[in-house]
Amino acid sequence: MIESDILIIGGGPAGMVASATSRQYYPDKKVVVVKKFEKSLVPCRIPYVFGTMLDSPHDDMIPCGDMAAKMGVELHEDEIVDIDFSSKKAIGKSGEAYGYDKLILATGSVPKEPKIENYDAEGVFFVPKNPDYILKMHAKVEEMKTQIPK
Repeated sequence: MIESDILIIGGGPAGMVASATSRQYYPDKKVVVVKKFEKSLVPCRIPYVFGTMLDSPHDDMIPCGDMAAKMGVELHEDEIVDIDFSSKKAIGKSGEAYGYDKLILATGSVPKEPKIENYDAEGVFFVPKNPDYILKMHAKVEEMKTQIPK
């Protein structure tokens, strides 16, 4: 089991701010972050992937490993599937157990799919904060650009 003083579930913007704040106020505590993906999207920058401000969807990804290392935070790529609050233990999809004294849930938000007819029709996109989906959507938009008559 991986033990920590402060366990943060979620490594997006909120999780990384929670890490930095934990480090600032409790420099002697062991801080562990568990996040689902190695890289995180910056949600407020997603629209720029399709404009002129970013050359590629990869420009909108933050590799959190370097940031965590600089802060002295231990980073684990895993997905928490269960939390036992009475024993102060979180279980990852990998089977790894993460013990903690204090727990921060910084899992972010999930966009709600609209209940609108044909919202998923060809050329209409729902934009979740999912790097793989954003990459596919970007490719489709680029493909559509070549089909527009000049």
